[in-house]
Amino acid sequence: MPKPYKIEVKQTINAPIAKVFGIINDLNQFEHWNPFLAMDPATQYVVSNPAGGVGATYTYESKKLGKGNMLFTGVYDNSVILMDMNFTAPNNETAKVEWRLTREGEGTEFSWIMTGERGFFMTLMVKVLGMDKMMNKHFADGLLKLKAYAEAA
Repeated sequence: MPKPYKIEVKQTINAPIAKVFGIINDLNQFEHWNPFLAMDPATQYVVSNPAGGVGATYTYESKKLGKGNMLFTGVYDNSVILMDMNFTAPNNETAKVEWRLTREGEGTEFSWIMTGERGFFMTLMVKVLGMDKMMNKHFADGLLKLKAYAEAA
């Protein structure tokens, strides 16, 4: 029986919400804050054209990270981007991802949320290897990179 999971990390960014949204809705800019590229700089990736809006995709392949893709399924100006995340190797898994923005004074609070379901084997593997804790750290690292990038740009 599949077990639901949710990973959520938040970061306040000292930049206007429209600026942060412009960055996250352009997958060509994802390389500036994607925390997973640091794990394998040799990762090959392809960004669709157009690089933002519903239907935009980011496909990656890496010896260390495996293969997968993200598909923007919902894009709502200055508030949220919804996507389907498909991991195709080494395991075939899917997840829902949400990049949510809320106004925080003059800045923006960014929430990176991933939800899905795991079968027994994957639930056991995640627990033994501490994978949710690792994902929380990766998401937090990515949000710190996004914060630095948005505040400097």
